[in-house]
Order: sequence, then structure tokens, then C-alpha cells
Amino acid sequence: MREAEFTISYRGQPVIVNVTHARVRLDLPPSTADPIRVSVEGIERVLDAGGCWEVPLTSSTGTVAISAR
Repeated sequence: MREAEFTISYRGQPVIVNVTHARVRLDLPPSTADPIRVSVEGIERVLDAGGCWEVPLTSSTGTVAISAR
């Protein structure tokens, strides 16, 4: 498989996760949901509704975590 995409819902905020061998992209559609804290490859960022973040994967066991702000 070259690419996988799926949507999860976290605290009322849909999160579209797109993964390839080289990167992870997180897209948050516009909504009234609160910002969420995400972590990819140990790098943390707070994403607002309508935001997106693309991170290169540096290892074959890349990690993605989503938590409350």
C-alpha cells in the first residue's frame, strides 16, 4: 500500500489523517470545535479547526498522537 487515508473524530473535531511512507498529513476541516494538540514523530503542535500540518516521517515506526489542549 502506498497511501492510507482515514478520518477520526476527536472531541467533536474531525481529523483527516493521510499517511504515506514519507509523510503524515493531518487536516482539520473548518468547524467550531476547540483546537487540539497533536504530536507526530515527537513534534507537538496545536491545530485549530481549518488547519493542516504535514510532517516528514524520519523512521519506519513513526508515531502520531492526538490529545486535549
